[in-house]
Amino acid sequence: MHPANLEYLGATGDARGFINSTKAMDIIMNDNRKVQLPLSDLKTCSRCGRRGERFSVCGGCGEKAYCGESCQAADWETHKKQCGKDRTHRIELLAFIPMIAALMEWYRRDDIGSDLPAHPALSHKITNSPNPDAPLDQLFDGSSTRLVKFGAPMSPKKVLENPEKWWPTASNDQVRNKLMRRIECERFLVPSIVSALVALMAEMYTTKYLPARDTFLNKMKRRIRLKYLNSPIADFGIAKGSVDVKPEDTLAYEETDPGMCMFMRGLDPANHYWIYFTTASGEELILDCGLYALNYCQVVNTERHGLELDPPIRDAPFYFQDRSEHNPPIAHHEKERFSVLRDFDLQEDIEWTQTATNHQEWQRKMDVLTKSLGEFVERVQGNRIMKEVKQLTAARCLASVNALAIRFAQRQYLGYTMVSESDVETK
Repeated sequence: MHPANLEYLGATGDARGFINSTKAMDIIMNDNRKVQLPLSDLKTCSRCGRRGERFSVCGGCGEKAYCGESCQAADWETHKKQCGKDRTHRIELLAFIPMIAALMEWYRRDDIGSDLPAHPALSHKITNSPNPDAPLDQLFDGSSTRLVKFGAPMSPKKVLENPEKWWPTASNDQVRNKLMRRIECERFLVPSIVSALVALMAEMYTTKYLPARDTFLNKMKRRIRLKYLNSPIADFGIAKGSVDVKPEDTLAYEETDPGMCMFMRGLDPANHYWIYFTTASGEELILDCGLYALNYCQVVNTERHGLELDPPIRDAPFYFQDRSEHNPPIAHHEKERFSVLRDFDLQEDIEWTQTATNHQEWQRKMDVLTKSLGEFVERVQGNRIMKEVKQLTAARCLASVNALAIRFAQRQYLGYTMVSESDVETK
C-alpha cells in the first residue's frame, strides 16, 4: 500500500485507530479489524470470577464488573491502563436509535442503482377505493383485510410525480401519501435490519482505546459503546415473531387487468421481524422499524439529531419499547432470535467492511459481503432471496459503514440527544 493512502485511511477510520510508527503498516496491511465484545452480563466478577445475581459495573468504562470494592481495587493496577471516561464514550441507546432507524429507511429510499423492480402496487394504477372508512374485504380463507386492487401499468416515476392519477379515489392527499409510504415500507425489512446492524458492529464495536503515543496521528483513540441507562448493551440482533394488529391495519393486493390474475398479501403480522437489544443487567429492549406498513405510522425526526444523509432522510419509522412496560401500544411475541453482535461468522466478515482503496478491492469486498450477508438474511427469513437483494444489502452495508465512520471520526455522537416526545410524530 502506498504511504499516501495512510492519511486517507486514518481519516475515515479514526474511531478504530491505526497503530503508530513501525506498527502502522503492519496493522493496515493485515486488516486488523476485530470485534471487541462487551460484557455479556453483570453476574461474573472480572477479577475473581465469582458468580452472583448482579455486580456493579465499572463507571469509568463499562467494560468490567466487580463483586466488591476489594476486587475492583485489586484489579486497578492493570485495569487503569484501559479505564477512564475519556477513553470510552458510552452512547445512550435512546440517543442513537434515530441513526439506526435512518439507516434502515435509507436502505429503502435509495437502491444504489439496483435493478430490483418496484412494488407491484406502485407500478400500476389503483382501481378501487381502499380508504380508511371503506368496509374490509373478505378473503378466500375467511380472513379480513384491506384489499388494494390495481390495473393498468404506470411507471414508478409517474406514480411519484402524479399520485392523484395513481389513486384517483383517495379521500385526500394525506390518505394517498400514507398508503404509498405503507406500501414502500413493506419491502426489505430483514435486509435493512442486517445492513444497519452489521455496519453498527463494524464501526462501533471494533473501536478500542489506544494512547496518543501509539497512534498514527498522535491522537488518542477511544472506545465507542452503547448503553441503556447505566448498563452496557450486551447483545443486539433480530427477533422473529408476531405482533398484534387489527385486520383493518393489514393490506393485500389483487391485479384486475383482463387476462391477469395475481394475489399477494402485504406484510404479515404473524411473521414479523424487529431489532432486540439486551443489556448486561438483563433488560430486554425492542426497536421496531417495520410497523409503518401495518398502519402504526409513528416516525422519529432524524434531522433534529444531525443525521443528514444523501438522499436526505427527514424522518424514519420508529417504535421503541422497554419490555418492562405495562400494556404497550403494540404487543410483540418473540419466537426466535438471531444475534448479530455475537454471531461468529459475521464477526469474521467484519474485516471486509474496511475502506477500499480501488474499485477492484471494493468489488472483492462486495462479493464476500454479498454472500455472507445474503446467507444470514436467508437464515433469518427461512427462504431464498434474490441475488439483487443480496447485492443491495452488501452495498448498503458498506455505505452505512462509511456514513458511521465519518460521524465517529468527527465525534458527532457527542451532540446526539435522547429521543423525546417532540422528536416523535404520527404521519
